[in-house]
Amino acid sequence: MKKPFFTHSQNFRERRPRLLKAIMVMLPMMLFSLWSNGAFSQCVLACNDHIQVSVDESCNVEITPDMVIEGFEALTCALTVELQDADGNVMPSSPFVNASHINQTIMVSVIDAASGNSCWGTILVEDKLDPTITCPASPQIDFICSDVDELYTPESTILEGDLDTGNPDTDDNCEVVSVSYSDQLLEGEPCESDEIIRTFVATDLAGNEAACEQSIIIRKPTLADVDLPEAVNVGCGLLGDVDPGTLADAGYTGFPTITTYFGTHNIETTYCNIGASYVDAPAIDLCGSGYKIIRNWTIFDWCTAESQTYVQIIKVEDTTAPTVECPTYPTLAAAQLSCDATLTLLDGNGSDNCSAGLSYSIELIAEGGTSLGFFAPGDEITVPTGAHTLVYTATDECGNISDSCDTDLTVEDQTPPVAICDEHTIVSLGSDGTSTVCYQTFDDGSYDNCELLAIKVKRMDASNNTPFTDCVEF
Repeated sequence: MKKPFFTHSQNFRERRPRLLKAIMVMLPMMLFSLWSNGAFSQCVLACNDHIQVSVDESCNVEITPDMVIEGFEALTCALTVELQDADGNVMPSSPFVNASHINQTIMVSVIDAASGNSCWGTILVEDKLDPTITCPASPQIDFICSDVDELYTPESTILEGDLDTGNPDTDDNCEVVSVSYSDQLLEGEPCESDEIIRTFVATDLAGNEAACEQSIIIRKPTLADVDLPEAVNVGCGLLGDVDPGTLADAGYTGFPTITTYFGTHNIETTYCNIGASYVDAPAIDLCGSGYKIIRNWTIFDWCTAESQTYVQIIKVEDTTAPTVECPTYPTLAAAQLSCDATLTLLDGNGSDNCSAGLSYSIELIAEGGTSLGFFAPGDEITVPTGAHTLVYTATDECGNISDSCDTDLTVEDQTPPVAICDEHTIVSLGSDGTSTVCYQTFDDGSYDNCELLAIKVKRMDASNNTPFTDCVEF
């Protein structure tokens, strides 16, 4: 006979309290086991051996765990990043890298803060962003012909300082370490302008480059660019032995010139497409050894077949005064009858850079400063006694007058006076038996060739020590 279904049911109901109790005991243990296994499996770390990291527009980047960990998406633990230098020390910028780390390989560690578990690898820091560069505009400078020699730089050259043609503007997310430039010369036809294409290249820390180009135009000269030589006055003493035929070659008179941005150039024969020549008329003699040249210049432009003429006056003249040294005169004795001396004036010792002959003016100045007249060498003059001065001045053939010199001229009275006395003189004695007789009584026409200063007398029977006086006692 079958058992009834509900019996089975009755038995299950009887065992259910024991089953629920067992489940309640086992469930916490199962949940702990599941959590423990999940936690440890999520913090098993695996780092990439080597990765490349590029800095951003600010030349900076943070190294995060997801850059380094393989399978980072499956992890839920808290991770930190440490960057280490070659000695294993934590870098001050960790976990950031910047411009100072460009092109360096750095060791990176990812660490689980909870368990201390870690892994490591290396990163290469790179900059993949090119610098920017903007060239200067074509310069508004009037470059002419030979200026190209100063401008043209065919080899790559590091830019240092400011160029006459302008410098480029550069920028970079990290740093522009150098700017170089090089030129390509596009030569025009003989009568056309030349062009330089200047290429600037900016290079950053990572070696990234950016370039731009600048156009520089160098034109051919025209007749309007020619500066004509001015009239020339040259002191003949400055020329030495230069004669009229070689005067221009010696560089004294100047050539037509063209001034460009980088300098001034003589057109001795040609400069680029501009030529110059001259023809001199026969020299015209001037005073001294001076002369005048009329120089006819012709300036021509080979490109336009245009020409112009110009007359340059070149004067070689004596503009320098001569020099003079005075002769020396001996002391002269006055004549015995006239109290003066006669002499013939000597030449001065003069020299001049141009004139062959000099003329001299001689002024006689008396002892008190009074001028006694002007004379010339060879003149015979009569000079009174005294200490006088002769002033010499030289004049060359062109009228240039020297500074003066002076010399002493002394005329002395070397002749003693002549005393003439009355042979017999009678005097009367006074009431006291004496008489005083003065020199006028005895003088019978005493004289001197110049001037008697005084007449004195004394008795003939007086001793030698008795002085002469105006009068004597008898």
